Amino acid sequence: MNVTIENATFHLIGLTGKSLFKDFGHEVPSLASRFLRRISEIPVHTGVEAGIYEPYNPNKVHGLFHVGILTEKKPSFVPDGLTMIEVSGRYAVGTGKMSSISEVHQQLNDWITSKGHIRSDKDYIIETYHPEPDGERVTIYLPLQLRN
Repeated sequence: MNVTIENATFHLIGLTGKSLFKDFGHEVPSLASRFLRRISEIPVHTGVEAGIYEPYNPNKVHGLFHVGILTEKKPSFVPDGLTMIEVSGRYAVGTGKMSSISEVHQQLNDWITSKGHIRSDKDYIIETYHPEPDGERVTIYLPLQLRN
């Protein structure tokens, strides 16, 4: 897997959920399905679906997540019942098959460690989803701690 380091800002309009961390695998797709029924309410977007996740914290039982669609800039209008979240940071970025998302996460974490970077456990994880003829691909953005 090719990994890059990127500074990025994400603007996402969508729905916010909260669940047990262990239930993210079920709860996130369920909320994403509800969001997709409302996508036509967002007049300007990039067409890229995304998820923004609170990182796992062993001291907490529940975590927040956001599912929706990315916009180029902060929108001036957010439809009722939807939320807008803006997240910025420095990320280690890798792409792989959605069917192997756990392995992509692991490879990205291993790369971060092998290169002497430190992953931030306080900043959101971002995933963007890209349908392709041979199956969906996911790009994962793992936040890095800034060095002094």
